[in-house]
Amino acid sequence: MKGQATFPTIVISVATILFAVLLVYSIVSLTNQDSQDLSVKRNLTNSEDSTLDDSLLLSYVQPFNPNLECPYTEGPDADNDGISDECDNCPDYFNPEQEDRDGDGRGDACDKASSGGGDRDDDEEEGECNGNADCGTDGLSGNLFCSNNKTVQSYISFTCQNPSTTESSCIQNVTTQIIENCSFGCQNGTCVSPPANITCSLESDCGTDGFVGNKFCLAKNVTQSFVNYTCQNPGTEQSSCSHLTINKTTETCANNCSNGACVSAPANITCTLDLDCGTNGFVNDPFCSGLSISRTFKTWDCKHPGTMQSHCTFSEENRSLELCQEACVSGQCKGVACHTNSECGTNGFVNNSFCVGDSIFRMFKGFTCVFPGLPGSYCASENTEQQVDVCDFACLSGECIRCDENSDCDDLNSSTSDSCKLGGTPFSYCENKIIPTCQNDCTLGSRECSGDGYRLCGNFDADSCSEWSLSTSCSAGQVCQSGQCVTQPPACTNDCTLGSRECSGDGYRLCGNFDADSCAEWSLSTSCSAGQTCQSGLCITPPLICQNDCTLGARRCNGNGYQLCGNFDADSCSEWSLATSCGSSKICSSGLCV
Repeated sequence: MKGQATFPTIVISVATILFAVLLVYSIVSLTNQDSQDLSVKRNLTNSEDSTLDDSLLLSYVQPFNPNLECPYTEGPDADNDGISDECDNCPDYFNPEQEDRDGDGRGDACDKASSGGGDRDDDEEEGECNGNADCGTDGLSGNLFCSNNKTVQSYISFTCQNPSTTESSCIQNVTTQIIENCSFGCQNGTCVSPPANITCSLESDCGTDGFVGNKFCLAKNVTQSFVNYTCQNPGTEQSSCSHLTINKTTETCANNCSNGACVSAPANITCTLDLDCGTNGFVNDPFCSGLSISRTFKTWDCKHPGTMQSHCTFSEENRSLELCQEACVSGQCKGVACHTNSECGTNGFVNNSFCVGDSIFRMFKGFTCVFPGLPGSYCASENTEQQVDVCDFACLSGECIRCDENSDCDDLNSSTSDSCKLGGTPFSYCENKIIPTCQNDCTLGSRECSGDGYRLCGNFDADSCSEWSLSTSCSAGQVCQSGQCVTQPPACTNDCTLGSRECSGDGYRLCGNFDADSCAEWSLSTSCSAGQTCQSGLCITPPLICQNDCTLGARRCNGNGYQLCGNFDADSCSEWSLATSCGSSKICSSGLCV
């Protein structure tokens, strides 16, 4: 019938719908499985290297294949099992073998941790372990890695808690064990080898300290050479070996020594060998013989050795050590150091300016060629003070300033009050104020009663004249007498004479009436200013006293240099200058570099 579906058509339609449903279900299942697999290891987008291919990481994790390398060569390893957390199928539990018996992408160590035991049915009432051996074998595990210039390796130990009970469980403890201390650093779990050009790191790299050679006699004792090895700048490219050989007495002979052994001999044998008399060698300092540097060589000789007639003699001869090209001076070869003063240096001012009074000075350094053009000539320099400017008013740190005391501001006008503001600083300035004309109303320092109080005479306004202050009321129960608030005073005696002064500690005190009675007593002590002392109740500045340390123009040696006598500071006395070095090729003699 037209418009009605036939049976075959219906069957085909139903089959098509069923196929579509199965296809969608398969796609969803595969997508979920991939998501679960990826969640086992980490979200790759959050890893340190998001450029790694997902399939590469999954090929390592599921199933675990120890022949494949983890694509993450760097990164954290929380359980110290040698497998990076990004590739570890159970990153929180030590499992270097990455076992996964059920193939779910989650390591057996994590399966045990979540289930509280091994792989067993939930209805079994067995414990996880009967002893530590059921949990694992203690030992080193994983690869070597570096820590604080050491190669270290993880060490895992297993413990069965509550063994042979249903509550038994396995726990593991992972510690780090030092395998080797690295002297030159650690890299990729291996100590870095020392550079090839390091000669030594220890004294033993240079040799073994000890006696060498045969024994011999020295000063009637058995002696042997002893060598001591030293590593200079150990462990560096500048390292080098050196050794020092010294003679050590190995046996002290009671009588005498012969051929490196103690021998019995009469006490009156003076010598058996030349060495019994002394050691041949140079004596005294080098000296000049023409153009040659010479030195005296002393040779010892044992006459009639080993007999009662033995005795020691010596001979001396002068031996030439070096022939000088130009001249020999005091046992040293000397050349022509200079011909003119300019070859020694350029004269000029050195260091910063400084003040002496109101003048500006600066050190002037002058160079001199001593014995110009001759062998043994040398350069000398001398520093002297030279005045470079005179300040109109005051000087501070080598610069002129406006004032450091009120007298610098005197405008020669008796009608003005002259004062230095911010004196002794770079910002000092003068202030000259007109003195107003006025008349004193009272005598400065006097007092009088006013009403129920008193007032004082002083200068309390802008003019230079004295006037009475405002009245100050007396306290309750007091009255004013002769300008003083008093209470009926108790009987008292004067401690001192009014107006007198005396020194007290580092200051002074005055005699007056400073309390409620009518008698005189000493005031509290007033300290003198810095640099002042108290004399007869007054603070005074003692005059500056100095003493000459040397005679002007004198010279003297100081170490391998010289000093000059002059005035190099702010006082008027002479003192020695700083030492001027003679250099490595000269010595100081009588205040001169030679």
